[in-house]
Amino acid sequence: MKPAPGPAQGGSLLPRVRWPKFLRAPHFTDPHTRRLAGILNFMLWVGLFIMAVHLVLTLVLPRTPFLNPYFELLVALLMGTCLLLLHLRQPRLAAGGYVLGLWLVVTASAMELGQVTSAGVSTLYTVILVAGVLLGRAGGLSVAALSGLAVVYMTWSAAGTSAPDWAPIITIVLNFGLVALMAIIGEHAIRTSLSSAAHSHSLLSQRSAQLQATADIGLAATASDDVDDFLKAVTQVIAERFALHHVSILTLSQGTSELSLNPLSQGGQVYSAMPSFSLGEANATRSIIAHVARTRKPYLASDVHNDALYLHHPDLGEARSEIAVPIMEGTRLFGVLDVISNQTSLDMDDLNALQVLCTQLGTVIYNKRLLQLSRRHLEETRALHAIALAGMEASDEEEFLRQAATVIGRSLFSENFGILLIDPKRKVLEHKAYHQDGAYRAPAIPLGRGITGVVAQTGKPLLVGDVKRDPDYLMVDERVRSELCVPLRVKNEVIGVLDTENHAPHAFSQNDLQLLEALAGQIALSLERIRLLSDTERRAEELAETLKQQEELARLRDQFVQNVSHEFRTPLAIVSGYIEILSSGDLGPLPAEYHEPVEIIARRTQMLTRLVEDLTSLLNVQDQRNDFVTLYLGDLLNTLYPHQRTQALASQIVLEWEVPASLPPIRGEETLLRTMLNNLLDNAIKFTPSAGRVSLRANVEGASICLRIHDSGIGIPPEQQSRVFERFYQVDGSSSRRFGGTGLGLALVKEIVELHGGEIRLDSQPEQGTTFEVRLPLLPPEA
Repeated sequence: MKPAPGPAQGGSLLPRVRWPKFLRAPHFTDPHTRRLAGILNFMLWVGLFIMAVHLVLTLVLPRTPFLNPYFELLVALLMGTCLLLLHLRQPRLAAGGYVLGLWLVVTASAMELGQVTSAGVSTLYTVILVAGVLLGRAGGLSVAALSGLAVVYMTWSAAGTSAPDWAPIITIVLNFGLVALMAIIGEHAIRTSLSSAAHSHSLLSQRSAQLQATADIGLAATASDDVDDFLKAVTQVIAERFALHHVSILTLSQGTSELSLNPLSQGGQVYSAMPSFSLGEANATRSIIAHVARTRKPYLASDVHNDALYLHHPDLGEARSEIAVPIMEGTRLFGVLDVISNQTSLDMDDLNALQVLCTQLGTVIYNKRLLQLSRRHLEETRALHAIALAGMEASDEEEFLRQAATVIGRSLFSENFGILLIDPKRKVLEHKAYHQDGAYRAPAIPLGRGITGVVAQTGKPLLVGDVKRDPDYLMVDERVRSELCVPLRVKNEVIGVLDTENHAPHAFSQNDLQLLEALAGQIALSLERIRLLSDTERRAEELAETLKQQEELARLRDQFVQNVSHEFRTPLAIVSGYIEILSSGDLGPLPAEYHEPVEIIARRTQMLTRLVEDLTSLLNVQDQRNDFVTLYLGDLLNTLYPHQRTQALASQIVLEWEVPASLPPIRGEETLLRTMLNNLLDNAIKFTPSAGRVSLRANVEGASICLRIHDSGIGIPPEQQSRVFERFYQVDGSSSRRFGGTGLGLALVKEIVELHGGEIRLDSQPEQGTTFEVRLPLLPPEA
């Protein structure tokens, strides 16, 4: 995974100066050739400059044996020809021609002089060094050998018939060899240094690219919270930083054991058809990517054509080497990073670098998933709260369902979401509220048909990863690929469903199922509350109407009773008057047989008069509140005693009367209190058999006067005690016929006691007697 080379990279010995284009050596991909071209270009241009200086010196200075213009022009022509070959991208031919031509020129110049001079030898030294630098070991040794032969030949020719002096010749030849050896050693040292420098530069560039890629990935991680956008940026960064043929990230498909292609790099070769990689043992795909996903270990294929795991793809015909590294999201496999080069250049260093990047990717993805999960939980909590709040505030069912669908659709299931309720008469599901990315509204769905109809009928949720493969799915929207549906229950009865759809396959998880069930529970509770509230309001309206009717009936009844009582007063008064006249004998003595009927008429007339008085008192009791005065209850009780004692004696009943000499004052209306006491005492005497007992006791208890009226009569059954104070209620029909009464006495007693701010209680057992306890508040001390 080598970084993309820049224009300054190449290993040249020359300083990085922006020379004019015609002075610069042509660029070659091979580092050795590039270095040779640079050195040769530099030598040729420097040589031409020196030739120009020599030419000027030749014209200025007297002619010397070392300054031959013909040879200098020949050398200049040689350099120009070599420059032309170099720019024709023939650097080796130019270097060989330059060394050979230079050696021929120097040798010919020496032969022209006819002797070996120190200047000529020094020039040959230079040629040998140039040959060693440009042509390497073979070139340097060859030129050294040729130079030695040329020196021997020139020395032999100069000696003529005499024997040459071999000592200097041998020294020169040995020096040629030493120069060639030095050139070879120097060239080897330079090449080694350049190779080491190039390797160091490559490592530095690689590390720099890795650091830049890491920094870019960090920036991409902060630029977007979406994992897909982040992965797209990552593949682009890796492809651009390392000039790779192809970079891709493959992730596990949700709900399956297959890898699916995620984003491709814009810098790599983008293709559309990508085979799925099954990870199951039975249908395992044989590929480098699937192998890495199963083993969770990185894999390097230096030459994919010789690798048994490589899966050929027609769009990646130029692939030469491949590296696949697992991306771990915490302890779970997220996916696989796959990089392909069109050269056999990927190695272990690249594998280690990619592992570091994948570790960073896994951490970033894990953090992003946690952030997304936190935000999702926050949205879920907000949605549940919003639905609960809407359910508490809403009084209309349809309006609540519209609000719930809008909240859930916008924050949780944005593509398709709907709330459907069952129409029990038609046995279909109707869309009551929905949130979709389009304006489409689905028709009614029969129960048992489609995924929603099945859920409504069975009451069991359904999660469908691919609706194309589900026989129950009813095609409504061709874009839909996955669906999730849960029932709505109110008191264990399915009343509808919540349904959400997505255009991607396997888009929903078990977490989504649990969330939708929680939402369904909240919506069901709110629906139940709204329906109960609606039913309560309807019943309240009915009760209010009934109460209004009862009040009207009570008013009419009171008015009728008042009218009847008024009409009864005058005839009863006349009847009572005539009875008194008949009984007194003013009209003459009554026959003996008329006495009993007249007495019966008198008693019945008196009972009717008492009834009219009770009715009148009952109707007017509330109007007498303003007639309250301060009075002493003891005095009032003492005035009642003679009459009650007479009644008790007539019924052969013992009357016990215990009233203190002085009782504190109270505030009340004397007539009403007298009526209340007479009614209680009359009832006690009336319902007590002969030889029985009736008692009245009065005493002060706290801030009240307590009156207890007890009798040893027939008593009142427990189940009827709570109703004895109701108007016109009689304990028993037979008892009423036996003892008489209208059922108004105790009702009037209770209303009079409550009008005076008191309370009355009853304690009775059948055949054991009855006790009425009346408490009346005392007059406050400040009054």
